[in-house]
Amino acid sequence: MKSHNRERFIIKKLGEALERRDPLLDLSYERLGDAPLVFLARKADLSCVRELNLSWNELGNSAVQALAKCSTLRNLQTLNLGSNAIGNAGAQALAKSDNLANLKTLGLGFNRVEDSGALHLVKSNSLTSLEFLDLEQNAIGESQLTAFPDGTANPTLVKLNLRRNTINDDSLKGWLQSGAFTQLRHLNLGWNKIGDAGAELLAQSPTLA
Repeated sequence: MKSHNRERFIIKKLGEALERRDPLLDLSYERLGDAPLVFLARKADLSCVRELNLSWNELGNSAVQALAKCSTLRNLQTLNLGSNAIGNAGAQALAKSDNLANLKTLGLGFNRVEDSGALHLVKSNSLTSLEFLDLEQNAIGESQLTAFPDGTANPTLVKLNLRRNTINDDSLKGWLQSGAFTQLRHLNLGWNKIGDAGAELLAQSPTLA
């Protein structure tokens, strides 16, 4: 589909969905890029949207920062931002957003979020309804954190997916010491770089009892 035809198709699709007041807005696989999403976040009334799928759209931090500032997203419960190019700045913008208090599920799998951005989300005191955070295959564990975000873990967050990152024994120790796992009922650490020492840390951790 040529570029201008694709843009017309997306505008038509978006307009029809918003006119119908659909609670689900699925714009996945549209390769929108940042600029159209920034425009959408600033101009569209998204108050009817409960579930927003923006996976596979070549989005970076600026698009996510605009979404975080979108006041009409206050009713959003599920946000899928998987398979984009979102890093720490985007993750931190979401963590600090005053407009996502009803968000229950946040999908950020297959992006570029590092430990700092991930921990800001886990410890967010703005995402007061968040229950499930998906951070599969990001950049968590690639660099050692020397300082951790202040505060305690979000008490509503009960499910955390950290599968397929590069978390090793040292970075796992930092996560445990930060208190990021204290409230969880389900933690997925599969396909990381955790060895015997890390497994021992998990077994002995009072926060995972």
